[in-house]
Amino acid sequence: MKKIIVLILLLFFSMFFSQVAIGKTSVSNSSVSLEFGNENRGVILPWVTSAASVLNAVDGTLIYDISDKKVKYLSSGTWVDLSVDTTGVVDTSLQDSKRR
Repeated sequence: MKKIIVLILLLFFSMFFSQVAIGKTSVSNSSVSLEFGNENRGVILPWVTSAASVLNAVDGTLIYDISDKKVKYLSSGTWVDLSVDTTGVVDTSLQDSKRR
């Protein structure tokens, strides 16, 4: 029984100090939780029907809002659009084929 408790505690505490390297063997920067190699890789964001439907999110949360086809993050309680470039044009060509 002691061994099981110790194992559970080790697994629990290791989650708080975890770092993930994708496309490489180790994380080279101790201040990051996720680091990519030089390959073309990315992150799949959770999609939501609308940003307004997300409850109790914390600042820094990233989502893909399928109602307006935009990537957004939460900043000071407000959803900020990351999909608009400096010209104000939204390029949805990559997402258009993924609509449900």
